[in-house]
Amino acid sequence: MKKTLALLLVLLLTFSLVACSPAEEPAEETPAAEEPAEEPAEEPAEEPAEEPAEGATISVQVEESWQPYYEQVRDTVLADNPGATIDFIVSGSFDHLDTIDMTDANNEDVADVFAYPLDRYYGLNQNEILAAFDAPALADRIGGWDNFDEGFAKYLTDGEYYFGIPMNLESLLVFVNKANAEAAGVDYTQPVEFTELDPNTLMTAVFNAWYGVAFTNPAEIELLGQDGDTFFSDFAQDWADLPAEKQAVVEALFNYYQGHTTDLVWDSDAVWGEIDAQVATGGETAFVIEGPWNAGKYGEIMGEDLDVIPLSNITINGDPLAHWRSGWALGLNARIEEDADKVALAESFLAELLNPANAVEFYNVTGKIMENANAETYADSDLDDMSKKVIATVYDGFETGTDRPLFSEWGQVWDTFENALLSWKSAAPASAEEAYQYIQDSFTSLMGQIGQ
Repeated sequence: MKKTLALLLVLLLTFSLVACSPAEEPAEETPAAEEPAEEPAEEPAEEPAEEPAEGATISVQVEESWQPYYEQVRDTVLADNPGATIDFIVSGSFDHLDTIDMTDANNEDVADVFAYPLDRYYGLNQNEILAAFDAPALADRIGGWDNFDEGFAKYLTDGEYYFGIPMNLESLLVFVNKANAEAAGVDYTQPVEFTELDPNTLMTAVFNAWYGVAFTNPAEIELLGQDGDTFFSDFAQDWADLPAEKQAVVEALFNYYQGHTTDLVWDSDAVWGEIDAQVATGGETAFVIEGPWNAGKYGEIMGEDLDVIPLSNITINGDPLAHWRSGWALGLNARIEEDADKVALAESFLAELLNPANAVEFYNVTGKIMENANAETYADSDLDDMSKKVIATVYDGFETGTDRPLFSEWGQVWDTFENALLSWKSAAPASAEEAYQYIQDSFTSLMGQIGQ
């Protein structure tokens, strides 16, 4: 964010005269705090005008399927701001983020207001794509949050400044085929122990770290942590030095692998097709760990046999599975932060977009679950019972989840973890300790790549 010298002098003088900076935010949701940036955090956007000046224009990224809701929001905002213009850039969220990665914030194909998943926050902020703005004040205007600073928003901060506002919450959950569970003799109304199940009874892509961390988190296995300037990994340790509870997780994953060495479950391309086939009524699978975005798909596959339970209802070595707290945010493009009228118009759009009174319609059109609503909001609606249950389970998963690492180096863990576990199929280790050697080799290599 580039400020003029005059503005900097004014701000510095103001800060020297008045002690009015916001309170410090809690550490972001990574097990080890991020390394502080060498440069000070950017100042937030200028105080927006109370009402956008006539002629203010912004662009908003919107996925095609979201358009009906976004158009309704635009109509409402423009009715209150005659003369303003809100243009849509119709693009998939990840396609839009790819455009940002290949260009910069000034590209006309990059919107002034756009959605991004939490795992992209660090890179966007580091590359100065996001504008700082007064998200707590906007949250007060929108309503619905009891403790904004302690929720998802704390992951969207850099020091005292906010670079996004929560759009929705996400967490993994468990889709259940009731008939298959009954056939397998499993009472899923009680905690279900992963290590006691036939490997076919519960399926997920455990070698993919997005799902794998649900199994490593309960034993507090740090795949890649950060302590100041130092990175570390539990999986770079020798087997003999790995604590017993962490060895037990490796043993559980190895036993799961042994139950699938001859079929498609240990294949990154074929695994989901195999799961879809086996979780249909009459198949061998009763439980699938997945995200709420696939509720419709599993409803079609299982029909009336579909049920859903929280991820924490599955245990590993007695400890409930736990995923990361995650979700999506809405951010402002850094290029508009010095234009108070554009910021005001953008904030008005966000205020209406995230209006909790529209939470059910927002879910129906986008499939996204507002943090500033709650399970009761949806329970009292005309949504179908399964949708209500999925939503309640997502709220539960976010509450029981763990903070996720947000420093950029963690991105290298995805391939490191997956390649290590998938190597078992060709290496055919005979024991968990032998299988661990492939994990240790991969993570030792990772530590070398990041200079530790």
